[in-house]
Amino acid sequence: MTTDSRDYISGIDQALIAEALEWRALMADDIVANDKRAAFHAWVMSDPAHMKAFDYAERFWEQLKLVSDPDDQQAEAVLDIAAPAQSSNRRKISLIGSSVLLSVAIMAITFVVLDWQGDSLDESTTITYFTDIAESRTVSLPDGSRVVLGPGSRVETRIDDENRAVSLLSGQAYFDVTKDIQRPFSVVTGKAEISVLGTQFDVRAASNKTHIAVAEGRVQVGIAASGSNSDPAGMVALDPGQSVVLERESFGEVSNVSVDLVGAWRDNRLAFFNEPLASVVEQVNRYDRREILLADPDLAALTVSATLDASDIDSLLDTLAEIYPLAITEREEESQLVITKKN
Repeated sequence: MTTDSRDYISGIDQALIAEALEWRALMADDIVANDKRAAFHAWVMSDPAHMKAFDYAERFWEQLKLVSDPDDQQAEAVLDIAAPAQSSNRRKISLIGSSVLLSVAIMAITFVVLDWQGDSLDESTTITYFTDIAESRTVSLPDGSRVVLGPGSRVETRIDDENRAVSLLSGQAYFDVTKDIQRPFSVVTGKAEISVLGTQFDVRAASNKTHIAVAEGRVQVGIAASGSNSDPAGMVALDPGQSVVLERESFGEVSNVSVDLVGAWRDNRLAFFNEPLASVVEQVNRYDRREILLADPDLAALTVSATLDASDIDSLLDTLAEIYPLAITEREEESQLVITKKN
């Protein structure tokens, strides 16, 4: 844990941090009972200090790596820094949930920025989450919803007693939204404004396009900037297995997609259906620190349909070169992969 993290928590009651860590461990389980979700929501919304403590717990959680020794001394040292209250509390943290938190080790830090604009939850509380190239992460929101961030992505979240709002600033995110008919969940990215009550869907921001695909439930997509959400002609409703692309302020045709492929990138599967090669390259660039370049502008509009493995970028590009008239050249000194027309 860094000195900055210690400074961050200096104004938070340490017992409260321990409680927030317990809640974070509980919410990490794949299955959480509705009454537990409701109790968590009531707790985190009851006091701004609870929100701040949970934000710290979220940041701390992202630094942990499960290992197999429940008596690991490094784990005790980490918990000493995180919540130096009572040793029994620290041990309790390590035993939360259906799968036991055996031990923890510090891993690379993903920063979460908390911007407090007031002392009350009635004021705007915005939390920003982001990922680096080739990195993904799962974020648990205070309402019990979860967001899986793809590589090179960034979101701002604002969850309070009246609103549930997320802005996808870049990249891709898969949303698993807890149902709350009193507080619709909205996602804004580019020109798209997406509204749901409780569902699972995927959103990708790419250049001037927004791709939306639904795995479960129903999603309403409107055009945010024009204010046309109240106009049925300016809205598209999507059911499971449907997707749509919003380019600037114009919707494409609603198309069908296998539900299994919605959010398949979470398992390193990238699925492209009649997408321009320029868009494919833009996505793949979020999975590899080498820069992938299209050397020939004429290749940008080449349409690609394929399902590829993002965990092996070299093989992915080799596969594209086998299917399409492409040649791949590596410039090691510049850390670049260049795509040209095959002779």
